[in-house]
Amino acid sequence: MTDRAGGRRRPADSGVTLVELLVTIAITGILMTSLSAGIVAVVRTMGPTAKRLAATQDEQNLVTWLPVDVSSTPVSSLRTAADAASGCAGGAPGVNVLLASWSETVNGTTTSYETSYRAVTEGAGMRLKRFTCKGNGALGTASAMNVSNVLAPLPAGWTAGTAPIVVTVTGVVVQVTLTQDDGRINS
Repeated sequence: MTDRAGGRRRPADSGVTLVELLVTIAITGILMTSLSAGIVAVVRTMGPTAKRLAATQDEQNLVTWLPVDVSSTPVSSLRTAADAASGCAGGAPGVNVLLASWSETVNGTTTSYETSYRAVTEGAGMRLKRFTCKGNGALGTASAMNVSNVLAPLPAGWTAGTAPIVVTVTGVVVQVTLTQDDGRINS
């Protein structure tokens, strides 16, 4: 092969120059440093991120279910007394935070519904759980209980009616106040 400008001959496999090799090594080093820093950042945040996602899912349950339960219930049937029974046959564990009771009649058949948000002891702490049941007939006789987690574990020593969660019913307004671990309050 002949180089037209100088008339010199270049071998077919001439390789790379030292400058080209050094530039390639420098660029590869910069890329690998950036990539490894990104991987380290992701690995460090996986544990806390998983905990935050689990807590967010529980709070999403509260935001999803509570408005439906409250809007289905006549205000006179909302109870926030800590000693209120769950309304389900056989009862439910824990302390009442909010109890909603209502009935619906469809095609002549009356179905009663009971939903109780209760603080239940789990290990050294507590968790807010939603107990739901339905049945035919009068309120308080519903069966087929379903239990769902509503909030992530609450701090040790928490009791219903105190922070981090307080439910108040004033007229037709139901307010839920949730105090997070960092002191922020959501209503």
